[in-house]
Amino acid sequence: ATDGSGSGVAEVRVSLRNTATGLYWDGVAWVSGEQWLAAAGNASWSYIGAPPAWADGVTYAIRSRATDVAGKIETPGAEVRFTFDTTPPTVAVLSPNGGEVWAGGQPSMITWSAADTTGLAAVPITLSVSYDAGTTWQTIHAGQANSGSFSWTPPAVNNNQSLVQVAAVDLAGNRSSDRS
Repeated sequence: ATDGSGSGVAEVRVSLRNTATGLYWDGVAWVSGEQWLAAAGNASWSYIGAPPAWADGVTYAIRSRATDVAGKIETPGAEVRFTFDTTPPTVAVLSPNGGEVWAGGQPSMITWSAADTTGLAAVPITLSVSYDAGTTWQTIHAGQANSGSFSWTPPAVNNNQSLVQVAAVDLAGNRSSDRS
């Protein structure tokens, strides 16, 4: 926060609203009516009070306002929204998915589906292969767009313990994977 009058910022306060219920955090519970809670710092600040029990998939809105040394209270700006997300994306390997025989040195198509309620990262997919039934993994390709397919030319490996894994990451950093 800054003070355009030159008297300096005395304090910053924040308001936190649950957009699903319309209630505000008062430092102990969700209540009706906007609450302004103390923040630590002035130019750069952070909320220092007790955090609420965040609910997965819920969007919250935060606003800040400053009070200058002369006691003038800033008109709060627009709220900033964020969604609390602890749910990993869903991922399913479609092909190969058990029993296929792929010839080494021949292009093969790995296919999958991946989704997330709050959105996947920009390049959320990592493809990996294991030649020992999942004990160790080697990355085939990381940073793949969620296109649903990737052409891969496997090496010549003669075993029945090979697996392909597709992993996805969402915007909150939650990860999940599926194996063939």
